[in-house]
Amino acid sequence: LFLASTTFNVLVAASLARTLQAGNHKVKTRLLLIDQKKPMDTAAIAKTGCFGQIEQLALQTGSKQDYRNTLLTRLEHALAEFPADHLYTGNDRRLEFQFCYWQLRKHRAVTGHYFDDGLYSYTGFNKNPLIDRMEYFFKRLQLGAWVKRPVQPGAGDYYQQPKQSGRAY
Repeated sequence: LFLASTTFNVLVAASLARTLQAGNHKVKTRLLLIDQKKPMDTAAIAKTGCFGQIEQLALQTGSKQDYRNTLLTRLEHALAEFPADHLYTGNDRRLEFQFCYWQLRKHRAVTGHYFDDGLYSYTGFNKNPLIDRMEYFFKRLQLGAWVKRPVQPGAGDYYQQPKQSGRAY
């Protein structure tokens, strides 16, 4: 199961999915598009056959709370339809990834995979520490103990592989 929020994440995910399929033709892959402000044209990616399914979960409309509630509900349904053992993301600070990981771990062993698209390893990750802590506190209070706060993307405790910048694993 791949979670992608940007066009570049989709391309990296497609490359990884194709690599996985080359090693095992029975691998089933699904792409969930998250954090979309407008519909993403996925026709070209669909033609490659990298993903068995591509789904855009929810467009950002209305209040942030309404969007988040809709998104988490749709993620629950997507996970019920496609109970994955492997979860791929380009940003483990995203609530969508954390929620999926938490939900899947309730029922099975799941392996998290971080694919580094270079954004944070090359440009860095700057966030005001005070605002970051406050945001984390309120999200955890509102959503639950499953919300985590990795220091930077790719630094979470979700992965069984060593983390190295500039590499997909």
